[in-house]
Amino acid sequence: QSRALLYGLPLGLLGFVGNWLRIPLFFNFDFLLGSIVVILVARSLGAFPALIASLVASAETYFLWNHPYAMLSFTCEAVFVGYWHQRRKANIVLLDGIYWVVIGMPLVWLCYYNIMGIPHSLAALAILKQTVNGIFNALTAGLLIILVQSVLVRTGRRAEGVPFRSVLFDIMVASVLVPGLVFVIASVRTGIREHEEATLRRLENAFVTAKTLLPRYLVNRMTVGDV
Repeated sequence: QSRALLYGLPLGLLGFVGNWLRIPLFFNFDFLLGSIVVILVARSLGAFPALIASLVASAETYFLWNHPYAMLSFTCEAVFVGYWHQRRKANIVLLDGIYWVVIGMPLVWLCYYNIMGIPHSLAALAILKQTVNGIFNALTAGLLIILVQSVLVRTGRRAEGVPFRSVLFDIMVASVLVPGLVFVIASVRTGIREHEEATLRRLENAFVTAKTLLPRYLVNRMTVGDV
């Protein structure tokens, strides 16, 4: 427990900063970076330090979105990855994907739709965003581990690096996830911008129409009053 607090708390604070330095996407959806640190803790130290780190890091989501349910899903993610990596030594990206499909997505739906009463379309969007965010951060953590271990092997500080099949799996996921994520974000932002421009044009047209019709209306009223 002391080891978990010793590493979990400061690394959790680093994850808190990562979540604070979020990337706004659209509406009230943000891309969070803090779970990169948390997944590294889960992979290197196990479930309990990851639990501590995730509770600290994901606390930022409470201040950001005014509810604790994102804390719940992200903390369960960290514990799941940490626990099963300790037992199976499986690829953390694969473990993270399994978590979101089996536990995370139903959990987010339960919290957002059934408990908070968010419309199903927004709840589905939240599921998609959190799932992609979580897997992307796990992928980033996995690629960082590959990079660090490769450097250690080349400098003679480590006998062997990450297994080739794990490296290949991460590269395959990255080749699909990253371009898809960029395309979706760009498409949504373009759609929002076009919608805002169309709304602005309608407002301008309404203003011009009102500016034209209002004097006529006032003149007619004055004429009727004189009669």
